Amino acid sequence: LFPDPTAPLLPDRSIRFFPRIADELDAAWRLRGRVLVRGRSKTGKTREVVELLRRWWYTGPTVLLAKNHVGLYPPYKVPATLPVRNLVLLFDDVDRYCGDADAVRRLDQTIDFFADLCHDPEELRVIATARQEPEFWNELHYDESDPSWDEFELVSLPALPPDGARRLIDHLAQDCDIAVDPAVAEELATKNDGTFLNLALSFRGWRNRRQAAIGL
Repeated sequence: LFPDPTAPLLPDRSIRFFPRIADELDAAWRLRGRVLVRGRSKTGKTREVVELLRRWWYTGPTVLLAKNHVGLYPPYKVPATLPVRNLVLLFDDVDRYCGDADAVRRLDQTIDFFADLCHDPEELRVIATARQEPEFWNELHYDESDPSWDEFELVSLPALPPDGARRLIDHLAQDCDIAVDPAVAEELATKNDGTFLNLALSFRGWRNRRQAAIGL
């Protein structure tokens, strides 16, 4: 789900986690079992989902991650060794698997296929992330009264606030073992557009300019 942690640039999973909807996700996970996380691109939806799984990893789930842009055409061939309890289906950017009403129905049929496989529907949980920009969100044909979506708990992820951006800048500086002038940190945080991508790129740019200025 995340870039190679050995990459020379700051990879996503090396950035410290800044929880914003952990309580809502935990409640939806316990009570509904189907969670749809909606938010702007690059605001941390995937990270929130991964950290949710991390918090519940002690329960021993088997997580099945849908491949990018794969077509959903049940029934599926599954390994005989696949557990039939405590299964989790994960669709990151679920709009990639939709696109029209028929594709949404196939998504629903895919979920039903694995629920039937488990025999007990409570043994299957489903997590999906969705980008809220219209060009992505509209692909879902989302209607909370539609049988394809009514079992999902919709949880909205807000943009990264300036105080959270400032905390992350301080963490990045600490992890990179460099000092950031408080005025510079405040400027980067204030100008951030609410996304982790913008913050990481701004920090990397500042770091590179600083290193060039001191001849590193």
